[in-house]
Amino acid sequence: MNEKSKIYIRLSEFLFKCQKTDVNYYICKTLLSLIDEFPNITIEQIAYLSHTTAPTVTKFCKRLGYQSFKEMREDIEEYSPIGFFDEGENQSISDLLESQRAIEKEIYKHLDYEQIKRIATIIAEEKKIVALGNSYSFNSVNFLRELLSQLGIVVYEINRGVKKELLEDIILESKNLLIISLTNRWLVKEKQLLETIDATNFLLTVQADEEMKHCFEEIVEFSQFEFFFRSNHYSQKVIQIWIMALGVEIKNLLK
Repeated sequence: MNEKSKIYIRLSEFLFKCQKTDVNYYICKTLLSLIDEFPNITIEQIAYLSHTTAPTVTKFCKRLGYQSFKEMREDIEEYSPIGFFDEGENQSISDLLESQRAIEKEIYKHLDYEQIKRIATIIAEEKKIVALGNSYSFNSVNFLRELLSQLGIVVYEINRGVKKELLEDIILESKNLLIISLTNRWLVKEKQLLETIDATNFLLTVQADEEMKHCFEEIVEFSQFEFFFRSNHYSQKVIQIWIMALGVEIKNLLK
């Protein structure tokens, strides 16, 4: 079963973002339909079933971040060993909820509360913050807005993929900038912008790129939760629990 594989996740995310029935859509759909046959598939087979050519299939694989079709079809390592259900046992919803609570408690234990207090102090003083995310982190950014708005903090939610001039303009609205970029790819791409803007920058990431560290006042690294970041559900949980902890500190400062 390859429904838990890394390639299955990438294909699912690509399909979710599709907006038209072009050749990439058909290649993606074909690969998903054959997911249980990985790695025993051929590029000729995929091209034939997708009504296209082998070079086009190769281009699609590179679009997903692979160097070749061979690398793509062999990326079937289990995406996340975390399971929601106990195998071979009767399980109730209360059992499932209890396992979720246990994971949340584990996350709380590993937060850097001194760092959270430092960030909270800066945000509480300014009472404004620009939060940059993408489609993956939208729920977390929106949760930050919902939480902090109750404390009188203005949060400007911005998709970091917007045009540069819009990004530069909105950053002028606040001295504080919170960026969620778990992989660092966007940061490297926008290094010049980050080095020139006049703001106090905070970063939420799995592990920061050494060359980018000088761009930030505080870097919140979630490398201790790397295991959780193999699952979108748990990675969202880590970020949102961190946001809750930040909100509590800001509330205490504004008493």
